[in-house]
Amino acid sequence: MADITDKVGDKASLNKFHDVALIQAMLHVIRNPKGHPYLPAHYDGVCSRGTVAAIKAFQADKGTAPVPTPIMAPTGRPSFGLPPLKPPGAGMPASAPAQKTSVFGIPVLTLQDEYGVIKPGGPTIDKLNDLLPAAFKQIRTAPGVHTVYWSMLAKEAADSAAAISSNTELHEQFRKNVADLVKKMFDQYDIVLTLTPSGGRRTFQKQYELKMGPGDVTNAGPGESNHNFGQAVDIGFNKLTWMTPTGGQVTDDWWFNKMTKSHPHWVSEFWALRNAIAFDQLGMFKSNKEGDDIHIQRYSDDNVGMGKSLAKLLNTAGTMSWRYSPVHHHNEYDCDLGFTGGAWHHVGKSTQVWDKSGPMEKAWLATGKGIHVSAVKDADVRAMRDALRAEFEAAEVARDQWTGEPK
Repeated sequence: MADITDKVGDKASLNKFHDVALIQAMLHVIRNPKGHPYLPAHYDGVCSRGTVAAIKAFQADKGTAPVPTPIMAPTGRPSFGLPPLKPPGAGMPASAPAQKTSVFGIPVLTLQDEYGVIKPGGPTIDKLNDLLPAAFKQIRTAPGVHTVYWSMLAKEAADSAAAISSNTELHEQFRKNVADLVKKMFDQYDIVLTLTPSGGRRTFQKQYELKMGPGDVTNAGPGESNHNFGQAVDIGFNKLTWMTPTGGQVTDDWWFNKMTKSHPHWVSEFWALRNAIAFDQLGMFKSNKEGDDIHIQRYSDDNVGMGKSLAKLLNTAGTMSWRYSPVHHHNEYDCDLGFTGGAWHHVGKSTQVWDKSGPMEKAWLATGKGIHVSAVKDADVRAMRDALRAEFEAAEVARDQWTGEPK
């Protein structure tokens, strides 16, 4: 059952915006005796005069707060110094209890809300919940979030947490923390977080496909993402249904792409809700890539050089010598091609090594083998590119030996 965290209504000291938004949404979808919404306006989290008027109208109709009765005007007859007559109940405190009669005919006092104010767990919020249309029974809000959304299912949260906990391709402590994030988000906010389809441990091939695919959704090539080593996840809000300001229902994806188009400022509030648990409570870290809100990782990469880290792993797992190229552009590599005492040769980006399209000159092979360049065949060039790719494949097999190296 939906509830608020503090009072909402006709007092400026109240009215947390997430509470106001929930009350407004409820009053928008519940009809008055004439068949109209109690609050025709859109919900926005601002307790306007119209919102207070809608609260009072609902309370008056449903008897959840005592409605003050105006003092009767003088009739014009002489009063002989006596005060004018007042109707029964006039001047009573607005918060006074009302009486109702039990089935045994015995008067029973029942506490009511103050007129124009709704308190958590009080009769007005209870009655609002009772009268919500079936399609809106599971709506709620969360502190710091303007958006009204539908509670998700406990089983889905349990399944998500279990899948993460059993994913041995993720770093052991990290996957425990991510599973705890899923549990805490549901326990506190009825929201289920799940990994995106490529949001767990990625193969080098998958990383290559993402890098080379439409839009280049990642800055990293194969071996250059902490996803490749089970040290990061992309985890978001797939299947969360939220209410539009006019009462419509939208079921969104992991990234809130639908909400981003219409209410981008709302999206950041959901990420902040998740991040308060992930970063502040569980000690995980954000991505340094701008706009990569969905990403969570095990360590801070403020001083981690992914290119240098990959070069170290290649040296550990392979048979050639590698280094992050000190003179070329972002994340390019030098290699000695496996020749004893060989010179460094620029072999290109990780994507080029992976797809065997990087720089490779016959003269390099000739020098390394001690033969004339004319003796080096095209097949020798292809074979060396195959060998470089094999070094990357060996590094992927040895991914548990990866360590973050300083920039």
